[in-house]
Amino acid sequence: MLYASVPVQSIPHDTPHHSYVGITPTVLGAIVEAAGFSFVDIGFWGSADYAGLLVATRSWPDHTQLTEPGRGDPGLPVICWVWARNGASPASAAGGCGR
Repeated sequence: MLYASVPVQSIPHDTPHHSYVGITPTVLGAIVEAAGFSFVDIGFWGSADYAGLLVATRSWPDHTQLTEPGRGDPGLPVICWVWARNGASPASAAGGCGR
């Protein structure tokens, strides 16, 4: 099994002179499948509250700084993750995304 979690938005990685564009769930799934894994679950989380604090403070907020810590906004991913297992899925063997 493989678990990976990566930032979609990461202002701290952009400073002082780095270029970080983030990895979307689709790209993470493609990377995992290209490495010979099939994913069991892939997802993301984010909120306007978290993204706003990320930009304003240029650091990763924790739950105590959020006005609604449990709320997520599907249109604003800030982190994505994947659970995967060894062995390509039938869809990836055919050249498509396994989900």
